[in-house]
Amino acid sequence: MPLNKNQLIRAQILDECLSNMVRWHSVEDLLEKVNDYLVREAGLEPISRRTLYTDLERLQHPDLYNAELEKKVMNRRTFYRYKDPHFSIHKSPISPQQLTELQQILQGLEQLSNFPFGEWLDSLRQNTNWVTGNNYTGSPIIGMDHNPDLQGIQYFTQAFQAITHQQVLSIDYRDFSGKKYTYIFHPYYLKQYNQRWFLIGRNDAEPDVVWNLALDRIQSIDSTDKTYIPTRIDFEDYFYDIIGVTHHRNAPVETILLRFSPDSLPYVLTKPLHPTQKKRKMDGQVLIQIKVKPNYELFAVLRSFGKNVEVLEPASVREAFVEELRASLELYTLD
Repeated sequence: MPLNKNQLIRAQILDECLSNMVRWHSVEDLLEKVNDYLVREAGLEPISRRTLYTDLERLQHPDLYNAELEKKVMNRRTFYRYKDPHFSIHKSPISPQQLTELQQILQGLEQLSNFPFGEWLDSLRQNTNWVTGNNYTGSPIIGMDHNPDLQGIQYFTQAFQAITHQQVLSIDYRDFSGKKYTYIFHPYYLKQYNQRWFLIGRNDAEPDVVWNLALDRIQSIDSTDKTYIPTRIDFEDYFYDIIGVTHHRNAPVETILLRFSPDSLPYVLTKPLHPTQKKRKMDGQVLIQIKVKPNYELFAVLRSFGKNVEVLEPASVREAFVEELRASLELYTLD
């Protein structure tokens, strides 16, 4: 019985009320507390009394929190609190069902030989016995796409820890042409795209530019004693306007209109190219609109559709895409 995000929010609010041993809470009290938070803080719709009763049942469910509620009736109103004054859902041990689901997920992740936290997951999975005395031995039920030959993944943990501890790194790097560089690097963010990991940060040689270094091009990483310079950039927002990791700082966000073939359109509708994707109806056709900064990764995605996509607008993006297609076609031009 997994809970969705909204149910988890409500469970935490109820837990705060019911663990208060100073006072009892009526259904009306609980409903007011929950809805006040949902509407004012979370911007969500209020719930009904019936939903609240369902939430209370979930708290008591043995496969979830297994909470024991104490009730008392005063003036024909029922009041609630936890029977155990020390109980909280934050202290609740993991249930057998939750443990089985967790172990199934871990087993799926263990299939990824290049998963960055593989050792940590192995250790966690081996230590779940203290909860129930059992280990999950069923067949894998999760399959994940991965690249078992991915280079540079051994640097992930070191980069992750450097970000966490705000540590400046000396990175030896080799580009695709074979040229070597050494960067004094302030790491800020790790991003995965197209089965590759990128370390985002500040290169002391060009402090005004946000750099991204592919982990598979890194040759070595060493710690330094230099002073770490933090950033104020919100990288979730920074990468929102692009596909991939190539961010042209001064490039404008373009509203790009695309026409897909009837065979490819359902695929794009169910697997959007970008969070800004919208449908537009024009001349009886369904077109796709996205708002992004054009970059290499955008064109690579569009090229993957071959003849099944046409860039309609704007003219500048259409022309740039046509030039890429012409250049590709020249490779196959016969003398």
